[in-house]
Order: sequence, then C-alpha cells, then structure tokens
Amino acid sequence: MVDDGSTDATSELLAQQGDPRLRVVRQANQGQVRALSRALALSRGRLIKFADADDVLRPGCLRRMAEALDAHPTAGLVFGRRQILLEDPSDERSRRWAQDWAQLHTRFSRLEAINSGSALLDEYLDGRGEGGNWLSEPSGVMARRACLEQVGAANLRMLQSLDMDLWARVMAHADVAFLDEVVFDYRVTQGGVTAQGLAERRPWLDPLWSLEGLASFPHIRARYPQVDALLRLRQRRALGGLRSAIRARSPVARRMARELADYGRAHAARRLGRPVHLYGPMPSV
Repeated sequence: MVDDGSTDATSELLAQQGDPRLRVVRQANQGQVRALSRALALSRGRLIKFADADDVLRPGCLRRMAEALDAHPTAGLVFGRRQILLEDPSDERSRRWAQDWAQLHTRFSRLEAINSGSALLDEYLDGRGEGGNWLSEPSGVMARRACLEQVGAANLRMLQSLDMDLWARVMAHADVAFLDEVVFDYRVTQGGVTAQGLAERRPWLDPLWSLEGLASFPHIRARYPQVDALLRLRQRRALGGLRSAIRARSPVARRMARELADYGRAHAARRLGRPVHLYGPMPSV
C-alpha cells in the first residue's frame, strides 16, 4: 500500500495491522497517478488488485476476481459493478453525476463473462468522442501483472482518467472478463480528487495524453484507425477550450496555455519518431 501523504488517521490504523503480507510505503503527497505508479512498481504478485482509499471492497471480491482470471487465461483484467455512495445526497452536482454514471458497463452493447478485448476497444473508441470510463474505477478491477508489463503502467501525464487509460491499453492486448455483480462501494465526496480536479479544470488534457499513449504503440495505430481521428478531434476541442478560457479571462487560462504547449511538443516529438516517456516503471519479478 502507498500512503500518499495522508493527513487523517491512516498511518496510525495501518501501524496497528499485524499481517506480514501488508507492506506500507509512505511518501509526501504526489497525487493519484504518482501513488499508483509507485504501487505498481513495488508490486510483486502475479495478480494486481487495485483499491482506492475511499472505496470499500465487498466480501468475496478478491476471491471472485481471482477465480474469474483463473477460469479465463486469455483475460488481461476482470472488472465488476459498483454501488455509488454519496457523501452528501443533497448536493445537486453529486446527484447528477451519480445519475449519469450509475452504470458504466452499459455503454458497451453486450458483455459476457469473457469478452474480446479488441472488440471492446473498437466499440469504446467509436464512442469515445464523449469520453468517460466504460469499465470501472480502480477498485472494481483486478489485472494480470504480465499484461501490465506489456502495456505499460500508469500514464504519468494523466491527472484524473488514468484508470480508463490503462484499461484501454489492456483491451488492445488481451481479453476482458466481467463479473455482473457489485464488487465494491464507490464513495463520491465533494472534496474528493474527482470533484476538485473538475472544478479546477485540471484533467482537461487527459483525453489527449491517453490517445498519445495508444498512438505510441505502432500495432495499435495500425489496428485502430479511430485513434488518429480522435486525436484530431480532441486537439480541436482542446484548442477551442483554451480560446474560450482566454476570452473569458479565466484565471486558469495561462496554466492551460502552458499545458497545451507542453502537449504540442510531445505530440510533435512522437510524430518525428522521438521517444516520449509517458509511463511509470513496471519491472518484471
């Protein structure tokens, strides 16, 4: 477990645990993607279960997911459904989000216990003009370490949508197993990472960085022509978003301009065949 600079009683609670299998690594707060990247780099198991601190795994979640991967050796990951828990049910923004994203997997036309990853990615990319997560938040997923070693670990350029970014790369390389049952409770808090990031427009370039990652794999670009089309669409949207922020004299416009320029340099470097380092370490064990 990586304790990313917690300020509550997390450290004290962990210190009380006597299970020798529990390893705790503490670091100054570096954000979700850096914490995930370090956790993946330190992991040693053949199966990796993701779990965010504010979520609650249902009893039997680990067993059911491990059984699904054992039953379907071609699957790179398995995911399940979740129940949304609102910290403040009276908050209109939280209620609206919960209604819009009550079920993630229903955006796919059809899901079985085992599914072709390439077919799912095709469908996701065809509908990705609107973006979003079609599988699950991290707590609803278990993945094979061997698959993550192939596709790369956490995308260090992402600020919020790092989960679906990783699931998309897995789908390009392996099949996907699905548990049609609730496996965890997902908390929605007003002060959470998601809510704060959206309020500050922090993750506005996440779609572009995710697509750049997919485009960095030659076989993915060859198999999925939607990637280049989506890149052009998202680039136009990003430029339009920056122009709107400038016209509105938004306090974040200057930061957005710097971030878009940084993205432009990375995009140009990739097109010229130069290496663009997006992913954190995922050493073999």
